[in-house]
Amino acid sequence: MLINYVDDNGNVDNSYHTVWQRELTKMGYPEGDNGYKMRVVSISNGQTPVIDCRKPYIYVDGRASTKILSDILMEFVAPNFFASVLGIALQDWQVFLLGFLPGSSTLLLHFEANPIGYDGRSVCNMYLRYVKKFLWMIKIRRTVFSYQRDYPLSMINYDKMPGSYYELSNANGAAISSDQAERWVQLFTRYNLTTNFENKLMFIPTVSSLDIGEGKVELTQSDYEKKYLMNFPPASPKHTPFDAFYITDGSTYHTSFEPTMLDWMLEQMKVTVDGPEVATDGSRYTIRNNTMNYNITWNTSDESVATVDNTGTLSMKKYGVITITASCVINNVTTKFHKKIMVGFPPFVLEWRMEVSAYMVSARCIDSKAETFLKNIQYEWKLKRDSESSTSDWSQTIDPWWGVMPTQKTNKVTVYMRVFNAEGIRSNPVFLNMDATAPFEFEPHTPNFEVSQYTNPFTASLDFFPNPQYEDQEALVNNDEFKIRRVESSGGNYLYIDFNLVTSGTIFLEDCWSRGGFLTWFNMVKGGGVGSTREIMAILLFKNNYGRIVYRKSVTSQIFLDYNRYP
Repeated sequence: MLINYVDDNGNVDNSYHTVWQRELTKMGYPEGDNGYKMRVVSISNGQTPVIDCRKPYIYVDGRASTKILSDILMEFVAPNFFASVLGIALQDWQVFLLGFLPGSSTLLLHFEANPIGYDGRSVCNMYLRYVKKFLWMIKIRRTVFSYQRDYPLSMINYDKMPGSYYELSNANGAAISSDQAERWVQLFTRYNLTTNFENKLMFIPTVSSLDIGEGKVELTQSDYEKKYLMNFPPASPKHTPFDAFYITDGSTYHTSFEPTMLDWMLEQMKVTVDGPEVATDGSRYTIRNNTMNYNITWNTSDESVATVDNTGTLSMKKYGVITITASCVINNVTTKFHKKIMVGFPPFVLEWRMEVSAYMVSARCIDSKAETFLKNIQYEWKLKRDSESSTSDWSQTIDPWWGVMPTQKTNKVTVYMRVFNAEGIRSNPVFLNMDATAPFEFEPHTPNFEVSQYTNPFTASLDFFPNPQYEDQEALVNNDEFKIRRVESSGGNYLYIDFNLVTSGTIFLEDCWSRGGFLTWFNMVKGGGVGSTREIMAILLFKNNYGRIVYRKSVTSQIFLDYNRYP
């Protein structure tokens, strides 16, 4: 059905596509029964990347060479037989002539097809080479065939795109060598062959199956890697022309069909109220699959929140959660269809907490009735630093949180947040003023410890205390978010240094490495000789009573040995 299908002979064949288009036209597409617009839906078999680009699609590397015994026999029994036959088979006269020289022969074969990003820019590399070791001493190389191609830097990386996959092979590759052959074979030849295969490749990107932009706008790498949500269709101009779409959670075979897809398709065939879950003034509602064009009467459960006129257009009066009802008479029986919607945007408050050594700002909805509708909105964030006159650009997130990285110097900021619905309508922003200064300062300031500066290296320590640049010192000391319960070290084996909810303390350097790791390292370096320089590093994770990382500190111990000090 796809356009520009390439057949086995490399020719473009659109015959099936043409027949398919004729059938759709004959059916009246895009109009359905009684002139009613046909409901057009799409199913995509992929929402995650197909491969991780850590192995070639195809990798073949091998060599075969004669051994001294076979070389001598051929010189007397069949002079130049191997290379001559090879030269004729490869239609290469230079290989043919090299065959007349006495010595061993080696054939090298290499082929690899790589996804973008596996091996630099190379996506294809293949060659066939013949090597003559003249008089078994001097190598003469002849490249019979060689081909290598890199991908253009401006090219979009299709290999990493989310989408459905096409199965290549179930083979996992193998390694074959003459060591596995019969003993008599090993007397005459030496060979090895290594193969490796990726079992699938990305076939149809999610973006293509949804026809994002309808081919009218240029798409970027981020458009192809973006996660598309069924309950939040992309907005114009990078929209989808489909009335609805279904996407599998992970990447699946491009023709696979799951039971949930059938349930979704049956749902699309139902007669029901169709329109946005989160409505604003002017939102439009219709009856899905109203093929008989029945007259519809609309009303709402609370007209103080919103009303709907006879065209299905909603007029918003205030925020609220209501039910809209569509009534029609079918065979003298009144049939009603209902849909619960949220009108406007719910109230939010912004809060912060420490998470992974950053200030994590979250947007919390304070209306419980809106809980089920939050999946139908997304978030935008903006940052304004008191020390700067301009603000950052709006950044979009699917989840209701956003990280602000701390700085050691005073960092008073204002965080703005607003939400928007699938129609692209945005709420008024809310904001939070906060101090995003790093909570701790350290002594010494440098992360590098020159152990040789200490008379006794086991007295070397790291002190942490409230950062004097933090404006409200009382809040800093009393806030449970900043009180340290435990410091975890990742230097070698994990080590836990417990504290009693403090904002200041001392960590001895040797405690950053467990099981005597610091002593072992120190003694090892001492035995390395005069002037040898060594270092070990640990990452210290300062965690509060909630188990969240308040601060991440790297510590490096270095020694430039002075044997007058450490005999």
